[in-house]
Amino acid sequence: MSIADIRSAFVEAAAGRLTCSTAEMSYRHDPDAPEAQILRFAGNRADGTPFDVLSDPLPGMTDLQAVARRMAEVLAGEGAAEKEAGA
Repeated sequence: MSIADIRSAFVEAAAGRLTCSTAEMSYRHDPDAPEAQILRFAGNRADGTPFDVLSDPLPGMTDLQAVARRMAEVLAGEGAAEKEAGA
């Protein structure tokens, strides 16, 4: 699976509510913890508000596309909740 696949999963789950300008995957190398992958997405919500988010450290064999979809759903939902609250 490539970062392009992960980004596509994020964009698809965002369903037009988010624009993704950056999708990155990095590795945490900590001698006191197992190696982990970290996803980062940045872009704008539909109203133009920017976002820049990191996943929690993810252990190997994690379904990164599922994580990307969940991150998009949470971000898009936050924007909708703020709009409903009048923020």
